[in-house]
Amino acid sequence: MLAPRHRRLNRMLPGPALLIATVCQAVAAPTDQIEVRRTDQALELSWADAEDRLRGAVFPARPRAREELRVSVDVGSFEGKPYEGPVTIGLRHGQLPAQAVTVSRSGKTWSAVFLPEEHGAYQLDVSFRSTRLKQLHAPLEVWPAPLGRLPWLLLLGALAALLLGLGVRQALKPKD
Repeated sequence: MLAPRHRRLNRMLPGPALLIATVCQAVAAPTDQIEVRRTDQALELSWADAEDRLRGAVFPARPRAREELRVSVDVGSFEGKPYEGPVTIGLRHGQLPAQAVTVSRSGKTWSAVFLPEEHGAYQLDVSFRSTRLKQLHAPLEVWPAPLGRLPWLLLLGALAALLLGLGVRQALKPKD
């Protein structure tokens, strides 16, 4: 039988299994994932660790294939002087190599423009070096490009030709 003092201590501390599960979950939690939240205007990006933080946005809120995708990030530290170094921003589709650019600070942010060729799942990669190299990732969905004007013009032309053909047929039809 446990002494009253030990019973109280046992209730205050989690059991060994819970403690081990908590530690394993903390170790296995990905610290390189950027949180993505959709708003009306953009996809908002946020990430932080004990030393640094990243805030940013992807424009437009629904990226489309063959249309410009603009990424803007603000990197900072919680203590010490502001981060001034370059940031590498990349966009990767599947197993293909990333389109990556290393950009300098322009005003308060680091920005890059990409042109995704296909629709589908992409990964946004952001890396910078403060006290150590930080390589961060965010999933992005690129939507199919809207239909261009040509299919609509061809459909309209075919409809006009059909109506013209029916009109000529009606005009040349012998009257009884």
